[in-house]
Amino acid sequence: MPTVADHDDSLLAEHYSRMFGDYDAKVAEQRALFERLGVRPEGPSEAIDLGGGSGLQSLALAQLGFRVTAVNT
Repeated sequence: MPTVADHDDSLLAEHYSRMFGDYDAKVAEQRALFERLGVRPEGPSEAIDLGGGSGLQSLALAQLGFRVTAVNT
């Protein structure tokens, strides 16, 4: 049975790449935005990314030190 990752890899990855361009650069942009806004964990912290999509914000939050749960429907 195909997994969500299989679905994303086979059907969505190409579209995300076309929409967003350089993925790592977009994650870095999101991280910089969070840093400018003062979004930082205070001790062990969790973040929930509702509508996580391609994961740009999820990865940026994780890089900042959050434990992230991404939900995408």
